Amino acid sequence: MKNAKIVLLLLLFVFTAHSFACTSVIISGKYTKNGRPILWKHRDTESVHNRIVYVQGKKYAYQGVVNSDDIKNNQIWMGFNETGFAIMNTASFNINPTSYEEGEIKDREGEVMRLALEQCATLEDFEKFLTEMPRPMGVAANFGVIDANGGAAFYETSNTSFTKFDANDPKTAPLGYIVRSNYSYTGRNNDGYGYIRYATADKLFYDAAGQKNLSVEFILNKVTRSLKNSLLETDLSDGTYCEDKNTFAVMQDFIPRSSSASTSVIEGVKPGEDAKLTTMWTILGFQLCTFVTPTWLPESDNLPNVLVANKDNQSELNEFSLNLKKRLFPIKRGSGQKYMNLSQMMNIQDTGLLQKTFKLESQIFDRAEKMLKKWRKDGINNNEIRDFYKWIDSYVMDEYRKF
Repeated sequence: MKNAKIVLLLLLFVFTAHSFACTSVIISGKYTKNGRPILWKHRDTESVHNRIVYVQGKKYAYQGVVNSDDIKNNQIWMGFNETGFAIMNTASFNINPTSYEEGEIKDREGEVMRLALEQCATLEDFEKFLTEMPRPMGVAANFGVIDANGGAAFYETSNTSFTKFDANDPKTAPLGYIVRSNYSYTGRNNDGYGYIRYATADKLFYDAAGQKNLSVEFILNKVTRSLKNSLLETDLSDGTYCEDKNTFAVMQDFIPRSSSASTSVIEGVKPGEDAKLTTMWTILGFQLCTFVTPTWLPESDNLPNVLVANKDNQSELNEFSLNLKKRLFPIKRGSGQKYMNLSQMMNIQDTGLLQKTFKLESQIFDRAEKMLKKWRKDGINNNEIRDFYKWIDSYVMDEYRKF
């Protein structure tokens, strides 16, 4: 019986590790294409039903991604507040001891990020916040943070301490970016998860840095939707698949996998710019069959209706994406959920879900970038934001339903 319990605990640990696996980056504004810092999180989780919320916190208002069943919005998994402070995390599986005492506090990462968004405006505020937290903190994470002063750093955080990795420090980040997956540099060697995903992402960012192309669009198009595997040295997007011939591949150790739930790329501001120009570019749902939606935080709870809770407390866009995802992962028995039908994703007939998504998404980018260019010169315009959100809710969703 004792051995059976040990095996069960190990299985639960492995399941949890893969359920909360993520890939992320922090980029200094000194190295991005437009001079603004970037925070990216590709979220993998068993909680694939996500939505966006607006919350008036005790000190600051903020936006963030939550699990749809989190009715009280207690845990934020990536978000930003009215000061331009933004935060996300990846779970770390090598930074705390391998066993916990009975009743020991843990899994507080989402709660910690909510509290940070409510009260932090700068990296210094966040460091003070972590320093003053009661021990044990109940976390095992790599927290990524940017602020409106140009700050950009990862904080590898255990139950008892944290270590800062500054993206503005050329000794730490010679190319201006820091990648993290599901292990910490300050943790146990060769333990944790995500080493192959890390290598894939790091190579993509290395090449982009050399081309001076560290940008939001690059991350959303080429990284969070990358079909490269650094170990196998394959790229599934290179194939010439035929629409009417099923071609399956095992989605193991790619950045997007069947457990992928959402993505946010938070683009900060240059020092001296209005913090209200901070932009959260969010993909709610499976990244290969849903489009990105930019949001801002200039006023109250104004957000696109398709991103927020409906009467069932679900995001309409997220749920629509999950229905489309069934075309990509049609096999339900056994280990079928790991096998993706590549011909439904992209094909030589140009009818794949990702191909259609890119076409629709290009309109969103063009419209949003034109607004941002104007706002950076003349100031943010709340009426234009409302009109943009209405457009997302109507025209874009109408087109999306034709998929």
